[in-house]
Amino acid sequence: MIFSPVLITWVLIGLAANLPAAFGGSPSVTHILVSLAGLTHSLVGFWRDGGRNITVPAIFFFATGLFVFFPGLAIALGGAGLRHGPLAMLSALNYWYFTQLALHHLVWENRPIKDHRAVIVASPRVLRWAQVVGVMLAATGTAASVTGVGEQLLASGVAFTGVVLLSTATFAAPSRVSPAGYVLVAAAGLAYAQFVFTGFGRLQLGALGLAMAITLAHRFRGRGVKALILLTSAPALAYLARSRVSFAAETTSASAAQRETGLESVFSPLIRFAELWHMNASGGLDHSYLRTFWAALVAMVPRELWPDKPIGLGAELAMIFRPEYAAYGHSELALLSGEFLLAAGLVGLLVMPVALAWLVLRLDRMLSGSSASGFDTRGHLLQAVAVVILSASIVDLVWGGTFAYSSRVGPRLLVVGVLFVAFAWHRGSHEPTAMAAVAPRNRAGAGVGVGANRPAQLPAGGRPSTRMR
Repeated sequence: MIFSPVLITWVLIGLAANLPAAFGGSPSVTHILVSLAGLTHSLVGFWRDGGRNITVPAIFFFATGLFVFFPGLAIALGGAGLRHGPLAMLSALNYWYFTQLALHHLVWENRPIKDHRAVIVASPRVLRWAQVVGVMLAATGTAASVTGVGEQLLASGVAFTGVVLLSTATFAAPSRVSPAGYVLVAAAGLAYAQFVFTGFGRLQLGALGLAMAITLAHRFRGRGVKALILLTSAPALAYLARSRVSFAAETTSASAAQRETGLESVFSPLIRFAELWHMNASGGLDHSYLRTFWAALVAMVPRELWPDKPIGLGAELAMIFRPEYAAYGHSELALLSGEFLLAAGLVGLLVMPVALAWLVLRLDRMLSGSSASGFDTRGHLLQAVAVVILSASIVDLVWGGTFAYSSRVGPRLLVVGVLFVAFAWHRGSHEPTAMAAVAPRNRAGAGVGVGANRPAQLPAGGRPSTRMR
């Protein structure tokens, strides 16, 4: 059944949340109700999709909860002023709510699972190599960042990739992971947060945490990793907000720092999307068509080599909302939906769900396939690391659009590519395997993180499920 009772229920909840505004009530009440409905759906989707595993749809739910529905609720409760009025905000919230319902219940929820038991082969020699290289990369990137040697973006990419490589190799081991292994991975992640993170781009810490969670989640029977993410999200957000205020006090004027709440980068993209919606509806928005997407594709080309390289979405939006700061490198964001709206108006908003449905489903299958292909060669392991990086950074895509996604993922994938050329290009499938460990895939593991190695838990009757619930 395409329109399941669950989908119909969520649609009715969304329609009911809009009733106060429909009958002339307070728009802020409707904002609160729609935001609460969307936030609840995001939490349920994150918790249920993939079971204990951190899937790509689950990461998408985490992103919409954090950057769409939580800001919608906070803005309504806090009374933040919007340049173009509350009706644009209500349209923005409803767009994301009903888009999310369609994506999940019509596409992702029914994605098929392979009926056969996937086999995972892990070579201890390959895993040891990856752990050593991961530590070296994390240490090199951290040292470069601390000393200021080289480009900070590249140093961050080296350290980020090192932590993910180390985490993937450590938690993919079929045998029990020693406490020292957990400590080593945690220390690498903390070193990145302490010494590589500069105060800008706090979402990089979130993407790293999600990448580590993807590689770790399969080692626990229940949804312990998901519970930990949900329980620590609010304290982590509060801490990062305070650190942002302190950072602003050091880098800007005192008066500007006093106006900071530390959550501007969380709330602003939704506000800007609502403003773009109003501008488009009133005919005051000049569409960019494919310009920002082309800029995202060439984001990794140095501007020194291409002075006329297209500017990214953030710079395009800065010229619309803060033209007085655009020449100084100021950037604005309007969610991924804002990029599609800027590109082609309402037509762009119709295209976005199709693109998202394909991308998330494709990445989820790749994430699953990286487990099925195993870690018998360095090439297979590096492929898994690349997919984990792409999947965890979906939060950047939802928050900042395609340019934010490509500019942050690009340096990390560049490091993976260099490792592949240097250590795996000529080895291929002929790399010797010292010892192989084989394990069947678990029931929830079709959209899973790497290295799942526990026996499948089948429902009564012994037949494996064919759908992800």
